[in-house]
Amino acid sequence: MAMTRMTVLLFICLAGCQDTSDQGTMHEQLEMLGATVDVNEKDEIVGVELSFSEITDNDLMSLTGLPGLTRLYLIDTGITPAGLVHLKGLTSLKILALDNLRITDSGLTALGELSGLTTLYLGFTEITDAGLVHLERLTNLETLFLNNTRITDAGVARLKKTLPLSEIYR
Repeated sequence: MAMTRMTVLLFICLAGCQDTSDQGTMHEQLEMLGATVDVNEKDEIVGVELSFSEITDNDLMSLTGLPGLTRLYLIDTGITPAGLVHLKGLTSLKILALDNLRITDSGLTALGELSGLTTLYLGFTEITDAGLVHLERLTNLETLFLNNTRITDAGVARLKKTLPLSEIYR
């Protein structure tokens, strides 16, 4: 398996970041890679902005060391449907931005396990109505961005019947 610089740095950090007091090391490593990192009052990482970076599917495995992560932005990166499976363990996520990725209906399967999501960005992807069935398990989803996708009015209507969506943008 080829490792990117980010993967190597995150694996090194995770090996030494056993408790929340060591998340500062993870914070520093993420910032060295160009990420914007938000922390809470306990200095735990709660937000990571990696949009427009060179993060890969394998790099997402490293983020599982951040169980308190509530916001993750991966807009316009190299992430594919295969990489989204690595997000399953991030059950604290509230906001997930996946705009302008090569995501198809099959990639939405992994997102269905992120039941805490309240906001999901899927604009400029290749998803269709068929993939929306995977989002029906996101019972806390309030805001959904579907700009420039292949979602139809019928797909949106079906989602509105099953989810507490207050806003859908398309």
